[in-house]
Amino acid sequence: MIRYGTAILIAAGACVATGVAACGDDSVAPIMTGTGGSANAGGSGNTDTGGSGNTSGGGGASGSAPTGGCMGECCPSDATCYSTSAGKSAPGGECMARIQNTPKHIQLRQTWIDLVAPKGNTIPIVLKTLNTYTQLKETACNTPDGASGYMQAVDLDLEAGVSTVGYVKYTDPATALSDGICYVDIGTGVDSANPDMGWHDVADYAMEKNFDFALPADQMSSTAGWPAGLPAPMPQPWKVTATKAKQLTADFDLSKDREDLIKKLAPDGELGKDGFSGVFYYDDKLGTSHGYSPLSYNIIYDSPPMGATTPQTMIVTPIREAELKYRVNDPAAPNCVGKYLASALEPATGCVDPGMTGAMADSKNAWGGIFNTNKGEGDAGVLGYFLITELEQIYSRVLGMTLCVSYPTLDKSIMDGWATMTEKRCRKSSKWDPMKADNAGLPMGDWCAKTNKPADDKCHDAYQSKSFHAFQAFKIKKDHCKPF
Repeated sequence: MIRYGTAILIAAGACVATGVAACGDDSVAPIMTGTGGSANAGGSGNTDTGGSGNTSGGGGASGSAPTGGCMGECCPSDATCYSTSAGKSAPGGECMARIQNTPKHIQLRQTWIDLVAPKGNTIPIVLKTLNTYTQLKETACNTPDGASGYMQAVDLDLEAGVSTVGYVKYTDPATALSDGICYVDIGTGVDSANPDMGWHDVADYAMEKNFDFALPADQMSSTAGWPAGLPAPMPQPWKVTATKAKQLTADFDLSKDREDLIKKLAPDGELGKDGFSGVFYYDDKLGTSHGYSPLSYNIIYDSPPMGATTPQTMIVTPIREAELKYRVNDPAAPNCVGKYLASALEPATGCVDPGMTGAMADSKNAWGGIFNTNKGEGDAGVLGYFLITELEQIYSRVLGMTLCVSYPTLDKSIMDGWATMTEKRCRKSSKWDPMKADNAGLPMGDWCAKTNKPADDKCHDAYQSKSFHAFQAFKIKKDHCKPF
């Protein structure tokens, strides 16, 4: 799928396997339940044995959290914003859930994202745009500017032991609410007849018309020392579909199980040969999920061109080794991950979500967690990384640079000799030589794909991704869709 010249912004970290996790450091800490206290406030228990409490642990021993529906003057009054005519007090009212899930079948749509890393993803234009794109255009539900271009969905079928997570086709609110949302295939599955064989970034760059941002195979970074089965850096085109994850009977620890999981998920591996590209573990007592996928994709639709009602193009970003966790608010009625912070919004401004997050939002965050109440964080998140040689194949029209340049920030890329004020493509630097030993011909990323650990002077071929999310129950179609 060739994308001509309308790419809108930087891609962001996102959930990819079965869940997502609170990620305040370089590991993904489990969201556990303490031995007492109020789950809304973090409780008087911590993630281990009780005691003074913290925002990611705490809560009642039952594993559920008191929610009380949507509370605050800015809660929408229109019943269409909720799962039943009960409106604010409907099941999942605290996150404006649109359907009622069962403990064995959980369908969720992302409503909010906060980006922590890479640094280039934390700038206001990205935070504001992506949080507009996570929203449906629903004035009655306080999202009059919703753009529907960054719609991620989770379908957790515990009867089948399968989770499907991916991005869905751009849709208008009425269609989404009546028919459900639909996972996108690009160059594969229902879109296998795509003449471009996948997503291929061709766009106008400065005075260069239809510049091909793909890199040849001999400019992919080295895979020396990588675990067997970890997908190598990819030239375009990229074939994209949702992640299909296999349920495990016991939780895993990547510090011990990484190589084994990668091997099993390789195309010829024990799980890969059956079509699985990820794994997950779900604790039905606590409502927590832990997932992992060696390779998945983020999809962001561009704005519709003038005179059109739907987008014509998109950008795609591969995300590597996404380790994910989330915690539903109530395991018996798993309709929400996190909640709508109606009390933080301003009735005087129409209760409109400002779209900013974290420190950028001051006290105006529209979404947050029930168990993790840290400002700008939540009960869902993801850790992963982006390979530099793949980022260099993706162009942001708004920023006028490749993601290789923007992710560390333009200023740092210029300071380190990878860009100038007029040339914002890493490949044009005289230093660019991706196959050079010890990643010496790449920018100094902060992550190492070989070890899935922080970078050092011998391995720095990636940038880590950290993000937090909120989700609401939403109908998801079983069949996949073509992207346009």
